[in-house]
Amino acid sequence: MMPQPTILLAHGDATARSALTQMLASAGFCIAEADSVGACLRLAAEISPAVALVAQELPGGDGLAVCQALRDGPRTRTTRCALLASAPPDAQVADALSSNTDMWLAPPFSEPQLLALVRLLLRTHVAERDQPMLLPYEKIVQSALEGFWIVRASDVRFLAVNDAYCAMTGYSRDELLSMSVPDIEAIERPQDTIERSARIIRQGYDRFQTRHRRKDGTIFDVEVSVRVIDTDETMMVVFARDITASKRAEEDLRRSEARYRSLLDAIPDRVFRHDAQGRFIDYHNPRDAVLIMPPEMFLGKHYRDVVPPTISEPFAAALERAASSGQMERFEYDLPNPDGTTHSFETRLVVGEDEDIVTIIRDITEQRQAERAVQKQHKQFLTIFDAFPAVLYVVDPATDEVLFANKVFQDLLGGNPIGGMCYREFQGFAERCPFCTNEIILRTRQPYTWEHHNPILNIDLLITDQIIRWPDGRDVRFELAIDITALKQAEAARARLSGDLARKNRELEQIVYVASHDLRSPLVNVQGFSRELQASLDDLKLTLAEVDLPAAQRDQISFLAEQDIPESLSYILTGVSKMDALLKGLLRLSRLGRAALNIEPLDVGQIVAETLIALDFQIKQGGVHVDLGPLPRCLGDATQIGQVFANLIGNALKYLAPERPGSISITGRTAEGMAVYCVADNGRGIAAAHQEKIFELYYRLEPAQSEGEGLGLTIVRTIVDRLGGWVRVTSTPDVGSQFFVALPEAL
Repeated sequence: MMPQPTILLAHGDATARSALTQMLASAGFCIAEADSVGACLRLAAEISPAVALVAQELPGGDGLAVCQALRDGPRTRTTRCALLASAPPDAQVADALSSNTDMWLAPPFSEPQLLALVRLLLRTHVAERDQPMLLPYEKIVQSALEGFWIVRASDVRFLAVNDAYCAMTGYSRDELLSMSVPDIEAIERPQDTIERSARIIRQGYDRFQTRHRRKDGTIFDVEVSVRVIDTDETMMVVFARDITASKRAEEDLRRSEARYRSLLDAIPDRVFRHDAQGRFIDYHNPRDAVLIMPPEMFLGKHYRDVVPPTISEPFAAALERAASSGQMERFEYDLPNPDGTTHSFETRLVVGEDEDIVTIIRDITEQRQAERAVQKQHKQFLTIFDAFPAVLYVVDPATDEVLFANKVFQDLLGGNPIGGMCYREFQGFAERCPFCTNEIILRTRQPYTWEHHNPILNIDLLITDQIIRWPDGRDVRFELAIDITALKQAEAARARLSGDLARKNRELEQIVYVASHDLRSPLVNVQGFSRELQASLDDLKLTLAEVDLPAAQRDQISFLAEQDIPESLSYILTGVSKMDALLKGLLRLSRLGRAALNIEPLDVGQIVAETLIALDFQIKQGGVHVDLGPLPRCLGDATQIGQVFANLIGNALKYLAPERPGSISITGRTAEGMAVYCVADNGRGIAAAHQEKIFELYYRLEPAQSEGEGLGLTIVRTIVDRLGGWVRVTSTPDVGSQFFVALPEAL
């Protein structure tokens, strides 16, 4: 069976109507569409919609007239009408719209504005549908929560008035009973009030808005509902609701097109009056409500003779309590319908001083259905929570009582903690935990995440606490706890390993420093004695020239002094220089790893520009074109970042391809919190097999064709790693290379 439409949308523009229907349908509303005045009125009479959205201009008539017709229609009296204005109205038009519709909305308006308007109208529709039409008797008048009075139709003088209206106007009851309606009416002339009274008598009922004057002279807006009753003389029962706040909200809405008035209405119920013996003596039934039986079947009869024991017995018990306490009593009951369904009702009764009994009966079927749906949904959620693989539980923060604990938690605890105190069941404490998060989450109304070691379970937990609404209306603490014991153990192990690694690195740095420092002393000796040998050899040559020796002996000594020994000394000095360069590189790396870092936001563009100035001679000598693009800022040490780019640009200059003009570009971008720089060249390139090895200590691609110790890229990687970044290379032989350096972005 298709659901009955709750929203009637009348719009002559098919495109606009389709767009509005889509907005409403996406929010779950059931919509009926009409494209003209006639179609709208026929459809409204057929389906009795809760809300009608009517365009100001419709084929066949005016939208305002449609709204008025819906208000007057017997099946659409409670339909809430909203006019969709064609354009933002001026003040005069806005007043006309407010007078003839419940709401209006002017373009441009958003989907959230439209949905908020519809939901507000639906709430007021429910209130209007269920609003009581109270009987004209003093006890009913005094039990009403809003302003209520009875006036004589002939002269509109007050015959009875309740405390609520006395408080509303500032007059005492005696003062009001000496007055007539024109005395408190602020905008109508007395004659207008008399004429309105005559119209109400003719039609039997009316509802309108007006303004009343308080005793202190201030004016307030009221919505008045009037019903004519015929007793010995014609009287009018009047219900008055202070709508000052609602009118103020309307004005705010008209000015800002973003604020909506809030309507507060009393909810209408069936009202019965019994005499002291329990006989029905009068009743009131709201419009469109159906009585279970005709009035002649219960008026004058005792309630036990009319209603079944399932109702009469709790009624008698409530009546006894009300008579002894003097307070209002209530009870609930269900009645079967002919179609097999059940209606639920709430009965409230009060015993007056004259022992008459006033009974107010409210249909709470929808409320009970909603409660059952909530309970069903609650059970479904608890079933899901029970199967959840992490710890889940719910606690009342006011009492610390455990309301729910899922199976995972019960298995961990070895029992069911529901009904116990959370601090005792979960922590083994005698009173509330000192680290309880109730105060935090109740104050902030936000999720709160924290870590905790549970001593009973001996596990570490990552916990998120949050306030949620329990089905009975309580604010409760919902807790999700994930076992992170293994993670904490892994973190501890990682910390230990990191400490061991840092210690080993420090030891290695010390060994490298000591070794390189101590090895240089013998090298200096070797280098010094080699020079001494060279000097002695030179002296030997001079001495040999002055000594007369046999030719064979002279030739042999000459060979040793001029060829063999000098060649050996040359090898010794070359090896010493090489060893010295390697040891200096080790020292430089050792100092680099121990150097203090001054981390700050850096202008990398300025650093690279200064590096290019320092390399200007090599750039011009090689005829190299350098392109420097915009470079993002990063966090780092200025000196060490300068070394990184000096090494990368220096390598690009060193390994240019001789067969083509050299070109180097330096660019940058940001990605995922990192500043990524690229130094690209069109040089010789690097084979894939060597692209990872080039960052190793002393590794050189072409030792014979290039100078240096093979430390440049090792230094680059060491610096970048210390600064929390990374360095990578992509290269194609005979095409060129791209070195990428990523460093933390400076925000």
